[in-house]
Amino acid sequence: MTLRTRTLLLVVAAASAPAMAQPGFVQFGIAIVWGVSADGRTAVGDSSSPRRWSAATGVQNLGTTARGVAYACSIDGSIIVGNLNDVPFCWTMATGIQMLPLPPGTVPQTESDARGVSADGTVIGGTVWDSASGSYIPVTWRNGTLEVPTLPPGWRDVIAEAVSGDGSVVIGTRNYYRAGYRWTAAAGFEDVPPMPQQPHSPLGSVYPRSISHDGTVIVGAREPTPIGGWVPFRWRYGQAVENLPIIPGFNHGIARDVSDDGKTVIGYVFNDASSYNAFIWKEGRGSMLLRDYLAEVGVVVPAGVTLSLGKGLSASGLVIFGQCFGTGCPGGAFRAEVPCPANCDGSTAAPVLNVADFICFLNRFAAGDSRANCDASTTPPVLSVADFVCFQTQFAAGCP
Repeated sequence: MTLRTRTLLLVVAAASAPAMAQPGFVQFGIAIVWGVSADGRTAVGDSSSPRRWSAATGVQNLGTTARGVAYACSIDGSIIVGNLNDVPFCWTMATGIQMLPLPPGTVPQTESDARGVSADGTVIGGTVWDSASGSYIPVTWRNGTLEVPTLPPGWRDVIAEAVSGDGSVVIGTRNYYRAGYRWTAAAGFEDVPPMPQQPHSPLGSVYPRSISHDGTVIVGAREPTPIGGWVPFRWRYGQAVENLPIIPGFNHGIARDVSDDGKTVIGYVFNDASSYNAFIWKEGRGSMLLRDYLAEVGVVVPAGVTLSLGKGLSASGLVIFGQCFGTGCPGGAFRAEVPCPANCDGSTAAPVLNVADFICFLNRFAAGDSRANCDASTTPPVLSVADFVCFQTQFAAGCP
């Protein structure tokens, strides 16, 4: 099949592409965003009582103003987990807040909570205080049934941080955040590789923060010593850990979330003067300030807004949540939606994705336009048939 024939076949399929939401920037009133839904429509969090936000509902509490935090939610935001008065909970619209069962011998304490949930809401990961050992231990609730894994010798204060979308992997920290772990039912506990240590220096820290849907990619931060700088990392399981570049002018960085394909990472950079800025890292592009990236892709950030923390990504990596401040961000949180890459001609009239987008992409490809490098390849020829396959996949998937 020739490239021209393949292109014509792709064009024929255009009428069946799903509709997309309009891109843009909104700010809303959640003081601390802790988790976001994979579909990019819901954020949960706050520091005084658990709350959620969506464009459809605005900010809502979860039926209570009691002290607590909402940490994570399912793929569509219909299931939310967190803690209420230091007891783990699960919330649904139908049931409201339901407290999760604790293991015998445990008591509610600070950081006794549920911090991660699978995409379908059937697997919840959390942490409880074990009075017998005087230490925090990780637990999971699978379809409502409590499970307590056996810890390796010497492991203490083991905190669960996140659950993969498919529910197969739990990540977290241990021994006062000195090491990170990855857990599966098949392999048990495995350490996240630390940074190389300086000679005779105390042990550094590893802080996994998020994980891809299939559990193969973990992101977070590491430091070589307790007085060293935090370095954001991406670890694809079975490969070497990759340190993500820290943007010049800053000496610390933390990766906070990752897209389902592991190719987009969001987080924040800062320096010793505590100047925080959100950053984004994209495979094939590297790290850049989030504000610069949004300007590049046509998302307008209002005047008077500083994007301080990148906190969450949709599964596609096209919807970004975080914290902001300034006169243009009175609510403290933001949602930015990147224009759909399949909407090549930037149209807004329905159907947004149509034959014109294929013609636009074909013209870019023929002109050697770098924007036609859909798969972000770097090996010559940079523009190839693979870019048409990539574009077809994006078109078929639609956009958030």
